[in-house]
Parts: sequence; C-alpha cells; structure tokens
Amino acid sequence: MTIEDLVGFLLYYKMPLSPCTEKEIEYVEQYYNTKLPDDYKCFLRHMGRGAGQFLCGSSIFYDEIFDLKEAAHELVIEDNLPDLPADAFVFWMHQGYQMAFFRLNGDNSIYFFNEGQDMTGYEKTANNLADFLFIQTKVEFGPKYLEHWLSAKAKKTSWWKLW
Repeated sequence: MTIEDLVGFLLYYKMPLSPCTEKEIEYVEQYYNTKLPDDYKCFLRHMGRGAGQFLCGSSIFYDEIFDLKEAAHELVIEDNLPDLPADAFVFWMHQGYQMAFFRLNGDNSIYFFNEGQDMTGYEKTANNLADFLFIQTKVEFGPKYLEHWLSAKAKKTSWWKLW
C-alpha cells in the first residue's frame, strides 16, 4: 500500500484531510537539518495538519512534530531503553507511552515501542510508513473498514478494466 492508497481510504470514509504547505515541509527539513523521505513528505502534503478522526489522540501532525524527539527521549529514559539511533526520526507518539520512528539512512522500515507491552527495545513493526498507517486504521476503525474499502476498490478497478 502507499500513502496515496491511504488518502483514498480516508476520503472514501469522508475524513477531511488538511495538508501542509511546501514551505512547512521545507521548514521541517531545515529544523531537523535533514532531507525527509519521499513517503513522509507525501504524508505531510496530504494530511500533515490533520485527517479528521484518524490519528486523533496521537502526536503525528505538524503542530506537534517538533516536540516528538524530546518526548521520545523522555520515554527512552523512563523505560531504560537503548538510545535511539542517531538517524532516528520520531514521527509518531501516542499518549506518551508508544512511539514510532524511521531511520534517515534510506531504510523505509518503521520501528515501534509500546511501554504497555513489556518491550525492552524497538521492534520493526512495518516495512514502510504507509503500512504503519494502515495498521493504525485497523486499530482505530477495526479491520472491517479496511476490508470493505479494499473490496470496493477491487470492484472499481475491475469495472475500469472492462471499460
């Protein structure tokens, strides 16, 4: 799946998407002195300022991303975790006890920590950002919403093949 697929899913369920501007995305890169991965920039371009009820209660959107690395560092200390890799970009936290990051080394994998699961380190939880966010759709909305959308998408694709 891709970020564009996620956009399609959210729009299918009438979630209003609030994008970041190119200037805001450039500011994030300047603030962190890095080049962000394309899939993360795509996320910011489509829903970087909000996505309706999706991810409500999680810190992932533009107005909070500048505080995430410090909050993650506090979680690392609190839970006696290994230091985050130097190239870790913390893009998501939930309620102060879960976090996710990707590395800026070209590996698209998403690493995750959940204080409530007796984890002693970071685990690879998804192959890329879109997969991680689709996991969150299952957590937030339940798997039937995703299954319904995939079925509707397949039917639409099939119809277009006949055209």
